[in-house]
Amino acid sequence: MRATITKIDQPKIGTYQASFIRVYFQGQEGGWYQTDVVPTYRNYKVWKPILESGVGTILDGLEVKHGFVQSKIDADSPAVIVGKKLQVKQEPLL
Repeated sequence: MRATITKIDQPKIGTYQASFIRVYFQGQEGGWYQTDVVPTYRNYKVWKPILESGVGTILDGLEVKHGFVQSKIDADSPAVIVGKKLQVKQEPLL
């Protein structure tokens, strides 16, 4: 699945005292998704450059996590960066 990062939360402490970063996406088909990335897990090496690329990063290879609600992305997905949306800064009208 292809999706664009819309928001990256600051690290939080989870139930098991592990720090995680929640990432939100909008799928190419218009659906909304999220995943949790844990810096101490092995898959972080895939997610680190993605997180550094930030909001607007377009990813491909995302997979919905089975056994969960349809909005949860599997953090073990073979995610790859395929582009970046340009964000236009608008000047206030005077």
